[in-house]
This record gives sequence, C-alpha cells and structure tokens, in this order.
Amino acid sequence: MAKRGRKAKCADGKKQERFESLGGEWCDAIKGKDTEDLKKEAGKVAMAILALKLAQKADQDLANLKEQVQVANAVYKDGIKQNDIKIEYIVEQLHHRGVEIPSIDDFLRNVADGDTNG
Repeated sequence: MAKRGRKAKCADGKKQERFESLGGEWCDAIKGKDTEDLKKEAGKVAMAILALKLAQKADQDLANLKEQVQVANAVYKDGIKQNDIKIEYIVEQLHHRGVEIPSIDDFLRNVADGDTNG
C-alpha cells in the first residue's frame, strides 16, 4: 500500500512512465491477484477494448469528422506529394549533370541554407 502524500508507482525505472496513467491503487490491486484472477482481469480488459472499438466504428459523428478531415487535408497532401515528385526530378536531373548529392534531405538542407551549389 502506498504511503500518504506519495504517488504509488506501478513499476520502477523506464517502465514507470508507460504505466503512470494506471494509478498506484489499480496497480497494487493487480499485483495482489493470483494467476487465475489475472487471467480473468485480462479477459475483462480485452472485452472493454473490443466494446470501445465497436463503439468507435459505429460512431457516425466520428466517421463524418474523419471524412471532413480527409477532404480538408487532400489539398495539402496532394500538393506535398506533387512537390516531392518535383524535387526528386530536379535531383535526378542534377545527378545526370554530374552533381553529387548524397541525399535529397541534404540537398534541401543546403538549399535552405542558401547554398545553390548543392
């Protein structure tokens, strides 16, 4: 049992952050269960996950919002894709002219820094 005034921990070290949101009391209760009860608890949690996934899939408001985001994002996504292809073509043309470019990222970084020599 955790001392008053201190937050109970589920794990020590690196795993601590991962389990922090579970809360010390819940973790302590889980630690105190026997193996069969842990299996039953895992089943309950798995069923809760399934119920949430089914509710999410049936949520028409969420589906409408996803569609709106997809439509609104298309302009950016298509523009970025087209510009990426343009950059690839420019880099390919430079390569054919004997300009050595280690990577597109390096080329773009150099251009952004004002180096027009690649």
